[in-house]
Amino acid sequence: MDLAGLGVRPYWAGCGRDLEFYYYDPYGTLYDGEPLQSWTRPDEQTVSVWNAVDKEPGVDGVPIVYLIFHFGEWTVRLFDFGGSAAMSDAERRACAMGLSGSITKEGWIIMSGSSEIELGGDEPELEFGGLGRKQPFVLFFPGPCEPESDQNEELPSIGGVPISLTKDFASWCHPGEMMRIHVYFTGEPTFVEQLVRDLDVRDVRLAT
Repeated sequence: MDLAGLGVRPYWAGCGRDLEFYYYDPYGTLYDGEPLQSWTRPDEQTVSVWNAVDKEPGVDGVPIVYLIFHFGEWTVRLFDFGGSAAMSDAERRACAMGLSGSITKEGWIIMSGSSEIELGGDEPELEFGGLGRKQPFVLFFPGPCEPESDQNEELPSIGGVPISLTKDFASWCHPGEMMRIHVYFTGEPTFVEQLVRDLDVRDVRLAT
């Protein structure tokens, strides 16, 4: 199905904000210009605050900014709201100095941090697509799930899998019950039907 061809990125949370992961440096497409603030960590890593390329307005109409971390080939972006919801300078510095990453021999990134960093919170996600209006956006939520159900009416099913389906959104629990899947799409649900029938989820192991 060439899911990777849609573009893939993990998602998690830390420092009370969203974390996005990129296996390259998205300078010029995600963030650009000159850093607004910078801190140098004991490992000589420099963490900086940057303006977003799209200048998306945040709270109170103030543009959002990103804290950008680099760990090996990985770039980690921390989303910070503008205006009254923005992190304080002290909070930004604590996050910049306390959020750490290490790279496994296989090339994966492992995040860690002090208790103040509060890694986790929201469910981790693996995101595919969503880069264009006509491109589907697929979200994988690893972990135990229960089949879709509706107490008031019988849900439609594809290949025996019950699915919540609207004109532009679908949700279901993979039959192995270890992955919930959300799909945002446009047009006919052909892609959704193929994904329900053909997706193979296996060897899901949750970190402790």
